[in-house]
Amino acid sequence: MERMYPAGAPARISDLSWLGGEAAAKVIGWKVAGPDRKFGAMQISPGFPPTSSGFGTIGDAIGTTVTDGEVGHELLIGIEVISDSYSVRTGVAVGTVVNGKAYRDEFPATLVFCGAELSEDACVQRYETEGAKD
Repeated sequence: MERMYPAGAPARISDLSWLGGEAAAKVIGWKVAGPDRKFGAMQISPGFPPTSSGFGTIGDAIGTTVTDGEVGHELLIGIEVISDSYSVRTGVAVGTVVNGKAYRDEFPATLVFCGAELSEDACVQRYETEGAKD
């Protein structure tokens, strides 16, 4: 994630939220994998939190302090599908505190839930025509 606060300053994660997609899924947890991880940019992992040693040290996201470095932290989001509804998550909002000042940044991260009633092709077509409207 690109950050929007002063470079070089440690940032404590203070808040996380999911933008859109609530009709089909809910967040069951937020974790971070540390710089010691072997995996990066994982899109899916069975279970939450992940148990593979490839994720390195995993901790709670809220309260974690992240700093600059060649290898940063990776946000891990556990989700549970709660309905067969078509729904679109458009992004993730991250609240941080840097040098006592609060920041909130939104990062685009689209995830489309098609539901059982739509074929993959129909889901793609709906997303292309309607976008993020649930």
